[in-house]
Amino acid sequence: MIDPRGHSRFSHWFVRFQGARPSVSAIGGLLELRARSVAVVCCFVIGAVGCDGSHSTTRDSATGPTDDVVAESFWGPISPVANLVDYPTTIDGDAPRPVEPVRWAGERAAEWTVAPDPSGAVITSPELGAHTDLTIFTFRFRSTGATEAIVTPLLLGGGKERGQRVMRSVRLALGTPSDGTHSTVASFDLTEAIHGNWLDETRKGELSRVEVLVVGADPETMVLEEVTGRLPGTRYGQAAAGTARVDRGGIIRPGWFVHGGRLIRVKARIPEEAPELRWHAGGTAQRVRILVASRDSESEDPGVELARHPGSTEPWTFHSVSLAQWRNQDVTLEFSIEDEGLGFFGDPRIVSAGKREGQPLSIVYMVDTLRADRVGAWKSETPTDTPVFDKLAAEGAVFKTAISTSSWTKPAIPTLMTGIAPRTHLVGSRSYADRLPESVPIMQQVYRDAGWRTLSISASPLGSSLSGLDRGFGTAVLPRYWRTRIGKRNYATASDLHDALLEWHAEEPDRPALVYLHTIDVHQYERPFYRSEAFAGVHPYDAAVGEADRQLGELLDMIESTPSKPDLAMVIVSDHGESFGDHGIHGHGRGLYQTQIHVPLIYWAPGRIDAREVEDPVSLIDFAPTMVEMAGLAFPARVQGRSLVPYLRGKSREQSGYLGASLMYFPWEPEGVKQFALLSGQKKKLIVTSEGKGWAFDLNTDPSEAHSIDPPPQSLMTDMQDWLAEQMAAADEFVLEHTVTPPGLIDAAQTEQLRELGYIE
Repeated sequence: MIDPRGHSRFSHWFVRFQGARPSVSAIGGLLELRARSVAVVCCFVIGAVGCDGSHSTTRDSATGPTDDVVAESFWGPISPVANLVDYPTTIDGDAPRPVEPVRWAGERAAEWTVAPDPSGAVITSPELGAHTDLTIFTFRFRSTGATEAIVTPLLLGGGKERGQRVMRSVRLALGTPSDGTHSTVASFDLTEAIHGNWLDETRKGELSRVEVLVVGADPETMVLEEVTGRLPGTRYGQAAAGTARVDRGGIIRPGWFVHGGRLIRVKARIPEEAPELRWHAGGTAQRVRILVASRDSESEDPGVELARHPGSTEPWTFHSVSLAQWRNQDVTLEFSIEDEGLGFFGDPRIVSAGKREGQPLSIVYMVDTLRADRVGAWKSETPTDTPVFDKLAAEGAVFKTAISTSSWTKPAIPTLMTGIAPRTHLVGSRSYADRLPESVPIMQQVYRDAGWRTLSISASPLGSSLSGLDRGFGTAVLPRYWRTRIGKRNYATASDLHDALLEWHAEEPDRPALVYLHTIDVHQYERPFYRSEAFAGVHPYDAAVGEADRQLGELLDMIESTPSKPDLAMVIVSDHGESFGDHGIHGHGRGLYQTQIHVPLIYWAPGRIDAREVEDPVSLIDFAPTMVEMAGLAFPARVQGRSLVPYLRGKSREQSGYLGASLMYFPWEPEGVKQFALLSGQKKKLIVTSEGKGWAFDLNTDPSEAHSIDPPPQSLMTDMQDWLAEQMAAADEFVLEHTVTPPGLIDAAQTEQLRELGYIE
């Protein structure tokens, strides 16, 4: 066994780097050389709102076509949809009187203490008492040297403080170090860190106090001028109506908010074929009205009322109405609330409706923590009994050597959805609460723009809102939705998620749909349920894998029996594996050995994808480009992954020189060394660390990585150095491309609040 933290026995590796013959120590030096730069880069990206998309294409990258359609869709043409929330709107009515924030200013600012810290200065709130519901905090201070702020909400009943500091801290770059002559403003939306964190569905703590570490600040010159705190809902109080991603009961939809007595107008072209207006209603208002004002918005014609419905105690209710009367016409639609209160119109769309049997239902089925060699289809020495997974593998395209890009969820899922490497996007590189920047092109948004319904149902916050991955979906069911709905196992099971999926799909079975469904049953294998008598003699992990397989079988049976009978396609995939003592490691997120990054990958679409096994190594960085091309679409920007569609069509694909994986940070070992791995097309593998240690393996003859090659192949050493340099350059360029707006967990509505308060121009 090899301990990745121990001293390598290959001491002759540690020689001085000369010319083009890099050593492991030289690679470690390269990482050390760039450590300071990496810190700055991460600071800019973490929690950033804005970004746009493209970056340098690295050695294992391919620039995708820029055409609207790159290939023939696996499902043929999809009728378009007008996503009205993306259209320009006009608003009638004055903004309501905004809810005043809780403000600590003047003498009250002294209630927050300022103390020295080895990294700068710490600002600490008083006990918040009656203000435990606040989630949006804005700080205005003056100090020399401030470069970054790290805010930590500490909750009563939220677990030990050490764990909260690891899992709830949010970072914000402050830009150029301050000279102390001007006020610095930092604003944090802590909603997800407080309410959307791992296992918070079972633990509802109250905010006790807030701490802010201002990195680089001089505590002697620190002057705290003002702190304000706001409730999450107050973001809707700054305008009569507007656009927002609306969270109702843990279900998020892009849409509009409209206050009582106000209205929002949008112009749209009505299609020829069976046009319908569809939306989800929510809010406190009791009377909602929608009408077609006229073909000419300047006309005095009062218009035709389309719908009037009461409010509901449910978070969202689905509605639809025919627009057949206005086929092929340009109209103005009005959405209004007739009485007091606040109404929401979630994901309003104009669609071509009608009964269409066999509409595509494409499900990305994420089985968190599932290692490939515990699935029967991988023919390991001790496979788990997984008949459903095995059936899909036998009938579909199974990739026998699929490699995740990291060994824990936080960095791996953003890569899955974007085709951008963890070492480039940097989500999960410094904080548990990192978020993907808002304007990075993302797989689900490409589908939605092309007319597909899109749904995310995740039992893991890391694969959802805590990482900014609910974005781009027409509906996102967040982990906190399950807080009052979980059963005896004390977490949201796959069956719970399946029920929500089927309920959602039944609303509009006539539309094509893309679903991302993220289960955590295997991740929860240490729960008492998997040690019960029902699984006597079975390792708890294998019991959880078998249970996940059984639940998937139930879902397939239920879909098969639905009246609409969709044209079903599924992708079975995992974000990472799990170690059980190999190389001295237990769990995941602690290394890049195969037990932690070799994952199952199965594409199953009867009649559309033929059965085949692919032995070539592939990476999950290829996943998003594959999904987009399968729909005949293209990303609006370059990605680092390469589509696997040639394999799905029975053709070969030019082999990549190597596949990369990285482990920049893990919350339970925040001071752990960085690790990077490369796997060649010939299944030769190299792992190196930022300490200059390294191990090489030939997976053809040593799949368990028990015997390191001494010395490592020179080609792998050169490839590793090239890849690291390219990844660092890509990260730098990513920051420049995507920090076009002030970074931080701030959405458009909160930015407007800061503007009205005079904090930003």
